[in-house]
Amino acid sequence: MALARYKKLADANGEVLITGSDDHTLFLWDVFGTPGTKPKARLTGHQRQILHVAFSPDGRWAASASADRSVRLWDGRTGK
Repeated sequence: MALARYKKLADANGEVLITGSDDHTLFLWDVFGTPGTKPKARLTGHQRQILHVAFSPDGRWAASASADRSVRLWDGRTGK
């Protein structure tokens, strides 16, 4: 079931990766994009380092948690 759900999402939206770092930013990447390309989006707003990032099961949302004691929700496809 998990593989079928993954294939459905990946076929509809592509596959994206989100990274968080100590410089208070996140980047949204197109996993199968051309090597060496820039990220799809740079996500800013946290005031301290990123501690955790997770996608919703349907890939529509991403949530990031920071050492600034905040959680932010992002569009999982655009990073807005």
